[in-house]
Amino acid sequence: MNFFLLIALLTGLGSTADLSVWEFDGSCEPHRVAIQKAYNDAEIMAVKAQEDFKMLSSARPAYPAGRTQRISNWDRVSRAVVNMFGFVPNPRGHDTKEAHYSNVMYVFDRMVKTLQQGEMVPEKGYGGLKPLMVCTEDVFTWVGQDDADPHDPARRPLHESRPDVVKGGHVGAWVYKKRYFAQLKKDSVGICRKNKWAVTLTRFDFLILCPKSFTGEMAQTASAVDAKNGVKVSDSLDTFGHTSLSRVMVHEFAHWFGSDGKGAPGDRQAFKYATRGANAALFSSYRSTDGRQKWRLRLP
Repeated sequence: MNFFLLIALLTGLGSTADLSVWEFDGSCEPHRVAIQKAYNDAEIMAVKAQEDFKMLSSARPAYPAGRTQRISNWDRVSRAVVNMFGFVPNPRGHDTKEAHYSNVMYVFDRMVKTLQQGEMVPEKGYGGLKPLMVCTEDVFTWVGQDDADPHDPARRPLHESRPDVVKGGHVGAWVYKKRYFAQLKKDSVGICRKNKWAVTLTRFDFLILCPKSFTGEMAQTASAVDAKNGVKVSDSLDTFGHTSLSRVMVHEFAHWFGSDGKGAPGDRQAFKYATRGANAALFSSYRSTDGRQKWRLRLP
């Protein structure tokens, strides 16, 4: 999500975004300060992205005196869009109804409405529950198919109360706050697998920030917003956000706000990112000492 470094560079916005639109689970309380900071950063980046995309709907400025900065800004955003979203903005003003443009704006418009305006989108989640933000899978309890359903007033066995869950060979489910994760066998919840920063499951109205998101590596990484006044030519983008909680937050919100309908796997409006080419206008690639490919920013 390195695009979000670019959109944060020129903004000086600052605010406290309202987390109350989420059900903020008790497991997240020890991390509230870090989460609030990342949430604030996500708002700043979403607003800036929305503003920049709206600018592309207007024609690229001509060259009369005094417009140099406006031209450079239009070109900067245009190149970022080409490299990160895979379409070329129309210099005569991009059609806002064009599929690629409208898909991206679908995400950012919904993101801004929630983060800046404090109105959750969708209003009642995708599955009818207030969206839950949780910070560990340890809160889940195993409920076998013949065990009493903790959320059923009559305490019926799970296979009677939730036949939609116990089907197709499922022997039970990991359950928490009316979220039922069906399993073929009792094992671990399996959401926060190795190297998982976070997971968004829209159909369950659920976002989990895995313990890895609160490690020392994460805490020591500056976000794109933190870097806005200090970035310079040839800086590695990963330095400013590859493992920052702010980047993880925006990435998960792209999943959340890029969904549609009931949030099922097929209900997706989310944009797809284009692969960054080695000759991209904003990036140059190089090999680090460990042989891994890295990317450097080339400022316009």
